[in-house]
Amino acid sequence: MNSKGSMSLRAISSCTFLLIELILISFGFVLTQLGGGVASGRHFEIGTVYTYDYVLGVELNEPGPLTNFSSTTLGSNSKSSGYRTGSTVGYKVLCQVQITPVWQSEHDGAILEIQLIKPELHVKSRKAPAPEGFHSHTSNLDSITLHPLYVHWKQGIVYKTYSVGQDDVSLVNIKKGIANLLQFQTNKADGIEDTPRGQCRTTYSNKDSSHLMKTISSECLLPADTVTQEKFSKTSHISTVLGSTTESTVKVELKLTANSFVEEASVTENHVVRVNAKKEVGATIFGSQHFKLKDSANANTQLVKAGNVETAIVEIGKAKELTLNLDSLVPHPEKIPICEVTNCKASDTLLAIMTPDNMASTKMADAFIQMVEKFRQSSSTEIEKMLSDGVQILPQLLDVCAATGTNSAHQAAMKILNFDDPEEVSNPERYLLGLSLSTSPDPTIVTELFSLLKKGVKNERLHESLLLTTAALVHTTRLQQSSDEFGVDIENYFLDSLQKCPETKPECSQLLLRSLKNLKSKSTVEKLFDIVQKSDSRIGVVAMKALYALPTSFFDRSLYRPILIRIINQLGKKYDSSTRTLAIDILLRDQPTKDEIREILVFQLKNSDSAHAEVSTFLWNRLHEFGEKKS
Repeated sequence: MNSKGSMSLRAISSCTFLLIELILISFGFVLTQLGGGVASGRHFEIGTVYTYDYVLGVELNEPGPLTNFSSTTLGSNSKSSGYRTGSTVGYKVLCQVQITPVWQSEHDGAILEIQLIKPELHVKSRKAPAPEGFHSHTSNLDSITLHPLYVHWKQGIVYKTYSVGQDDVSLVNIKKGIANLLQFQTNKADGIEDTPRGQCRTTYSNKDSSHLMKTISSECLLPADTVTQEKFSKTSHISTVLGSTTESTVKVELKLTANSFVEEASVTENHVVRVNAKKEVGATIFGSQHFKLKDSANANTQLVKAGNVETAIVEIGKAKELTLNLDSLVPHPEKIPICEVTNCKASDTLLAIMTPDNMASTKMADAFIQMVEKFRQSSSTEIEKMLSDGVQILPQLLDVCAATGTNSAHQAAMKILNFDDPEEVSNPERYLLGLSLSTSPDPTIVTELFSLLKKGVKNERLHESLLLTTAALVHTTRLQQSSDEFGVDIENYFLDSLQKCPETKPECSQLLLRSLKNLKSKSTVEKLFDIVQKSDSRIGVVAMKALYALPTSFFDRSLYRPILIRIINQLGKKYDSSTRTLAIDILLRDQPTKDEIREILVFQLKNSDSAHAEVSTFLWNRLHEFGEKKS
């Protein structure tokens, strides 16, 4: 196989898992509309092989202009509506699929064998010829061993799949997508259904007695088991501004035969991903499946004799001399290379690129991404050597260590850095700043930073960075684990330290309150409100900023909204203007009642004075904006 062929299969491996995640997994159940009841075993007749023509496609492009991007255009049937027009890049896999029932039981349903026949790779580049742009391309698909996938099917539902141990992961995932198309139920209306992506909400509409349209929500819940959660754990930036937004549409059109058998299924998906900080940057993904019955014929396969599904699978494995692994419709993660061989660069080359001369360039960005991937695959010793070799660009490599987020990268960085030298703080500070922005830090990193914090560092500036970074990482880790249990000891340490701050050193309280702002813990709300009401204005403002950073869902309305109104109206004590304006924003963000707004307005009209003119002006402007949004 030539290098181009190998690269083509890598392209399939790289793209197929994305396709399974965004395309195949969303197609859900293909339903048929019969006169009541559920689909029974007679739809797959024993002794018959069903042959389908199958085409699986993915095309990629840049996102279209923002003026064309809206929820209305996403629903269009035209692939280019709301998207950038012009040529796309992508691939298609064309093949025939044979579906053969190999075992059947009135009580347990059936076992179906799914086999791909002569799959071919077609690719499309920017320079591809018109009109379609796809052309045949050599790949490992031309010579790869094709194994079947076995499906336990009962009453129109795929309960389990059984994959061959040595089968290619990409092809296993494609066959799972096909198995998903074979599910059909006849007694369900709109609702939640199990799909490879999890439990998804689906909506149906019938064109006529032989045509069905299905729309699938992009919001799905994965099964709660640990293995599945680990397979598909997703990380997103804790800052919305630095994250991305995805909008999707998924539609299934189904044509039935006169006997209510699936004759043809067409599935289309459109996805737009945009970077929140710069919405012109992103990507569009167009996915499609076409599954059409070609013919049915007598099967030459010998039927399996067994009393239940488990025994039947064992007998199939023996007869076929295959190792069959219990599986599900959930696709297997595939290792997606960060770059193709022709574009991947050696570490020495990447180090040479990551110089200050290349800052803020695409060349630097590409090198940074490749280096992060190399660090994630390297041991602590290997990373430490790369840091030593790149000592001239150590700050950039420390950014790479922070972005990597693994314990190995952290250990290597900590061996290079000296937190005990009060004169050398720039590199440790650089590393801590990078860590504070990490989206998926290893929890052991947080634990080690906390140990260093308790031990103490001599430089006050470095101590401040260590406090703020540790708090930020606790918050990030809690988001990743969807639990507030992590770092309780660290949170208590911050609160205890805050309590011990001397009154003569307000900067001590201010620093710890800034740490609590990074921590964003619901359990600190009561303490923060107490500080706002009882402390002097310098400390109160910082505490209010920490409250402002929290989601309004953390606030008990009956308990804290009266406090916010007292702060705004300065009842009981005088408050700094910054504290009052922040209180106004928190209140308006939490959908205040008419009575609460009236109370604030009446008080401001009666007690307006020039000394607080800026607060009054801010209040009127914010109320005007609030009224416009509500109208």
